[in-house]
Amino acid sequence: MGLPVVELQNVSFSYGGPRVLEKVNMKVEAGDFMALIGPNGSAKTTLMKIMLGLIAPDEGEVRLFGKNVRSFRQWHKIAYVPQNVGQINLSFPATVREIVVSGLFGRGMTLKGKALEDEVRKALSTVGIESLAAKLIGELSGGQRQKVLLARSLVGSPEALFLDEPTTAIDAESQEEFYGLLEQLNKEQGLTVVMITHDIGMACGMASKIGCVKNGRVDVHENTRDVTEAHIAEIMGYSIKKRRHNGR
Repeated sequence: MGLPVVELQNVSFSYGGPRVLEKVNMKVEAGDFMALIGPNGSAKTTLMKIMLGLIAPDEGEVRLFGKNVRSFRQWHKIAYVPQNVGQINLSFPATVREIVVSGLFGRGMTLKGKALEDEVRKALSTVGIESLAAKLIGELSGGQRQKVLLARSLVGSPEALFLDEPTTAIDAESQEEFYGLLEQLNKEQGLTVVMITHDIGMACGMASKIGCVKNGRVDVHENTRDVTEAHIAEIMGYSIKKRRHNGR
């Protein structure tokens, strides 16, 4: 097995008061589909931002693809869909293609001409929205907009995709379709997926690992076949959202 995509060693963090993360040790291996779950305020988003070097831990080390996050420069390998990114200004006069192209900004990639068009077309095709390329973002449904944001994250063919509650603003049917796309990308293309979610049913049905974030700790369940939704709900202290998903 190669180097982990992400490795945290004794990572602790606070916002000036009590620590919200305490000596966290965890790994995300290439090809994992990891669901991060936990109650509101349990520092799931903070954990993801520390993984990506957006927040520096008070203690411990973070490594991306084997390199300390402070000196990591291969950002083309990683895509990040932050929380609430789906709240797009629908009057903004941007086309689907333009939004997808913007996914290359800030990732150290300079593509032009045919190479750029090929990458954009590939990303649009992967999520099944090639026919929407010229549409304005305000003309799309919530589910279609979420696919645009997924295509935006996939342009440039990253090796790992990090998503922070990406389905909160879309209906149940669109959520199912979105989860199916992520599962397909993970299984068929080997894309590593790390996703924060409140959907225990999805986590238990699709993820290869579940990271339970609570009281400053992260407990990783590495065999989700042995983890029931009721068990996770009990650990997390909240009720199960009844959903149907294809198991692994």
